[in-house]
Amino acid sequence: MEQALPALRAGRTARAVDWELIDRLIGVRHPADLRELAGRYPTLSFGEYLLIGLPDPGREREFVEGHRGSMELLAEYIAEGQVPPRYGSDLVQLGSTIDGDVLWWWPAPERVVVMGHGGGWWEYDLGVVAFLTEVFAGRLDVPVFPRAAEEWGQDVGFHGE
Repeated sequence: MEQALPALRAGRTARAVDWELIDRLIGVRHPADLRELAGRYPTLSFGEYLLIGLPDPGREREFVEGHRGSMELLAEYIAEGQVPPRYGSDLVQLGSTIDGDVLWWWPAPERVVVMGHGGGWWEYDLGVVAFLTEVFAGRLDVPVFPRAAEEWGQDVGFHGE
């Protein structure tokens, strides 16, 4: 991912996130690539447009509380019929955009799902890191993201700790 986003190198550090605690409290085992990402970086923003929420060491319970809030939001979306039935309540929020689009991780099958604020849904048969890499390398077009993600994505912000 750092090849597509060299600015990430500035924020790289070793971080010991207690994923066992997070997974136990949430009830889902998070994917290895997301764990690795959180082991190197805090929460990331790209171009002041996209935010990818990552847990901070020692603040895992706060991360879980945020997850519970996103699950309440997902339950509202389900009740309103905005979520395609095949997803059920199995989605785990990864991030969101300033426009209200939401990125989800779907554990089975493992892939990234984007929910557009206007109601569109797009699935990407990629892990979290591969999805972000492809977007910011300019090889994957996400309909709700602004064009030229390989340019605006270079403006990386590091948040937390």
